Amino acid sequence: MQTKSSALSNQTSMASRESFAILRPMNKPHTPLLLRITSGRIPPLVVGVMVSIPSLIALTLVFKTDNILLSWNNYENVASFYTLSFGYLIYISRLINNSHTNQFNQLLSYTDLSESQRTEWSNEFKQHRRLWPETLIAAAVGFGHAYFAIIRVILKGESTFEYLSWWRAFHLIMIWIIITQSISIYTRNMTIMNKLSQHIKVDLLNLQRFMPLTSAGVISMLAFTGVYAILFIFAFNVSDLTTNPAMLVLLPTIWIMIRRPLKGVRKRIIEAKQREITLIEAAIEGDNEALKQSRIGNNLQNINVIDLIGYKKTIENTLEIPVNIPTASRFIFYLIIPVLTWIAASMVDKVIDYLIK
Repeated sequence: MQTKSSALSNQTSMASRESFAILRPMNKPHTPLLLRITSGRIPPLVVGVMVSIPSLIALTLVFKTDNILLSWNNYENVASFYTLSFGYLIYISRLINNSHTNQFNQLLSYTDLSESQRTEWSNEFKQHRRLWPETLIAAAVGFGHAYFAIIRVILKGESTFEYLSWWRAFHLIMIWIIITQSISIYTRNMTIMNKLSQHIKVDLLNLQRFMPLTSAGVISMLAFTGVYAILFIFAFNVSDLTTNPAMLVLLPTIWIMIRRPLKGVRKRIIEAKQREITLIEAAIEGDNEALKQSRIGNNLQNINVIDLIGYKKTIENTLEIPVNIPTASRFIFYLIIPVLTWIAASMVDKVIDYLIK
């Protein structure tokens, strides 16, 4: 049996541990390097521009080593795609993640969760996972792309400018890494948002509650299509559609971007529609008690068969995915951005050639 002094000692020890736990600072949520770069006070756009400077300095040294003229033409032909892609990805990754955060908070406000549960979900959303697996895979794929496109030529001794070729190979691998990390961040955000949406009741007359899911998928495509737009402007040939590995992942990635946030949502909406239509048909047949379980169960005064038929048509015409005209328009526009930029760049080239001649 414990003495009074030992019991007092234990209580004092427990109290000190509790006070230490209160005073000890909580670990900050992990944030990927791609997002940490733009997490300071400097605007993301400025950071995006600044990250291109070391690349341009390195390219200048490469030009000098390979005895290449330091002209605007050479910088534009060699560095335009790589430097713009780096800066764009750094900048747009922050913007898209901020947009996902806003969309997540909208979804959270539509749930019936308690305050403590909402805090748990918020903490989970802030706590990013480490991206080592994706980074290693992207580096391997990027190295394979660089090897067959550039490095193999260098090793054969067939490269006219060896140091410039190594510079291009390095940047090609880095672009694979950065774009893979950004896609991983987006899909992780959208997966959590999709899980959270399961705590939102399906209201067939107010599917706008699920619109943040669709918007998250559409805006996530912006980073991916933006890089391809830059590629189409500066470094694209029609043969790339079949020979460039980067083209092979375009359609699968778009499919993932749209499917991931909406996974299971369509099924829930279809099931809700079927339930509601069954209740309406029962009411049309004379079972008014069935309507008490329906969406309009609290507004049954003076309702008649004509009203029920009209309501049934409204439910039948409800789209099974949360989408509206502005979101659909953005989706189509993002898809055709690369093609539009390629056409525009081709037209500009032809106009310049015509004027020079």
